[in-house]
Amino acid sequence: MLGAIIGLEEHLIDINSTIVCKGGFRFGNRFFKCHGNHGSISVVGAIEKSCNTFFYKLILEIGLDRWANYLRMFGFGSKTGFDLGGEAAGIVPDTKYYDRVFGKNKWTKGTLISLGIGQGEFSVTTLQLAQYTALLANFGRTKNRTLFNPT
Repeated sequence: MLGAIIGLEEHLIDINSTIVCKGGFRFGNRFFKCHGNHGSISVVGAIEKSCNTFFYKLILEIGLDRWANYLRMFGFGSKTGFDLGGEAAGIVPDTKYYDRVFGKNKWTKGTLISLGIGQGEFSVTTLQLAQYTALLANFGRTKNRTLFNPT
């Protein structure tokens, strides 16, 4: 869902954009599987059917640091501020993170593929997911600003 929001906000896709899903996505010598063989699928269909292929391809267009910046806008990667002891910040990997973990320039764009479907080194807390869900339910509006335009 976040990938779709970012893609729409950044005009990388629009509501009519489609990709062809043939059961997965080949990147280099690796095949990343999808949940099905969805054929031509739009962003709405990709969300409805949880088409991994759509989001694998989209994250490569979004790019790591732009993706990370949006996730931070949505509250991922930092504590929510709720009054609970031991709250964790979670992990929103970016270029600096991967350079620190794997060594400068020792990681590839293939690292991004799993991030496109919310996997990989991306780590969130239950409170962050609740906060994110509230943002979606409120059409991206917080008390102080609007994070995205749902229309």
